[in-house]
Amino acid sequence: MSELPANFSALLDEARENGLEPPCPPDRLQELQDRVQQAFTYDLPPGYLKLLSLLNGFNDFGLMIFADTSTYSEASGNSILGFLEANEEYRQQFPQRIAFAQMGDDLLAYDLASESYINQDREPGGINERYTSFEEMLDVTAAMLLE
Repeated sequence: MSELPANFSALLDEARENGLEPPCPPDRLQELQDRVQQAFTYDLPPGYLKLLSLLNGFNDFGLMIFADTSTYSEASGNSILGFLEANEEYRQQFPQRIAFAQMGDDLLAYDLASESYINQDREPGGINERYTSFEEMLDVTAAMLLE
């Protein structure tokens, strides 16, 4: 999966023994993009769409990357939240954020106000780190989990 950031690819290599989610079909990716645009007037970043085209969500190492819809993961034996379902919940608390993943007490999101990707506390919502792209956010997060 060389199209993904190096550290995240290494994390997937370690997670592979537990099994990985299948790709999200192109028609469902387009449906998700359309629904997100309608609900939030936001275009999903190409890096997130690329990730879903390779594996539809991820739930291992304490990191849950949201799938196109909520599902039970046969691969990991865990549930994976759907992007829209997760954002319906998180946007009640953080209306200026678009969430992509959760990790322990942290939320990986896009901050509409600052136009940056962030790692923030889920409670009370303070920003821990800022990133210039979805890919950088994913790469740095995976590096922390690989330590």
